[in-house]
Amino acid sequence: MNAENGRSSLGTVSLVCGIGGIALPILLGLVGFFLHMNALLFFLLLFFLFVGLELAALVTGILARKTPTGKAGLVISSILVVLLLLGPLLLIPLYLFWRSEAKAVTKPPTVVQQFEESKQ
Repeated sequence: MNAENGRSSLGTVSLVCGIGGIALPILLGLVGFFLHMNALLFFLLLFFLFVGLELAALVTGILARKTPTGKAGLVISSILVVLLLLGPLLLIPLYLFWRSEAKAVTKPPTVVQQFEESKQ
């Protein structure tokens, strides 16, 4: 009976870490945005908070996968971890397409260039 109670509490930890891994970085990011904190360092720390909480949710969800809360935490964290790993693979083609489009756009001639062309 004690082992079942331990699994149940691990399932709760998994669910809380899975939801907190999303909610806490977003809330802290909003606070940091309004306080005008150093963006790069702050958001890097928030990213590590997200990854740490989601990995904790994944591990505790695996350990408590027989309980309903463990299954829920496992599903939430596994979806987010897969999206985290696939995110760069999905964004790289978009970045390359955007970069090629940006190079293809030509700048309009300036007034000085138009004036020099009209002299000739």
